[in-house]
Amino acid sequence: DMMDYRDSDGFIAIGTHGAGIYTAYIGGDTIADTTDTTGNNPNNIAHNLGPTQLDVQVFPNPAADRTTFGFELNEKSKVVLWIYDRSGRRIAELGNSIMRKGFHRLQYDTSQLGAGIYLYSLTTETGKVSGKLVVN
Repeated sequence: DMMDYRDSDGFIAIGTHGAGIYTAYIGGDTIADTTDTTGNNPNNIAHNLGPTQLDVQVFPNPAADRTTFGFELNEKSKVVLWIYDRSGRRIAELGNSIMRKGFHRLQYDTSQLGAGIYLYSLTTETGKVSGKLVVN
């Protein structure tokens, strides 16, 4: 496997083909301690959301056939949500559009996914948050 996640403390490790090994602690509104094997952080994966709080509600999680990502924007912003499989491959892109201020929901059909842990990353103009999606 190219990706491993530890529930006890939110530690994740992702290995790529030729681009290094990345590690992170996923929890709350930050991803911390992310570097490749050379000590660089080329993708700026560590991102503290600072004064703009961005929370994502994933429900249901674990999911069987469908899940919904709910989030609130404090201002109009471009929003994109990516979903990654265990090997670190991007398997889905949701949103990728300008959304108005307020609460939004993005639905994703998980019925074609195998059981396991997937990662999501929601990026706006004011922040980024990542977490896990469990599919039964």
